[in-house]
Amino acid sequence: MHPTPEYVDTKGLEAITGISASTWNKRRLTGDTPTFTKVGKSVRYHVPTVREWLAARERRSTSECTTAVATSHAQQSGLTKGQI
Repeated sequence: MHPTPEYVDTKGLEAITGISASTWNKRRLTGDTPTFTKVGKSVRYHVPTVREWLAARERRSTSECTTAVATSHAQQSGLTKGQI
């Protein structure tokens, strides 16, 4: 049994989430990913941060909008925190 690495590449992120590496590469362009670290040309995701990011997006209903998602959409629309 192999220990879980502290950092993973996009393929490792795919293994953790079940979402393709290609999708993560596209999402990274819009900021819709966990925070990441660049090492040269390589992208690495901190596994505990990935798990926190996923936990922050848990919902009980598809109609629920999380604060993080609402804030992200508002920032992309140019709204300030007071306007949300």
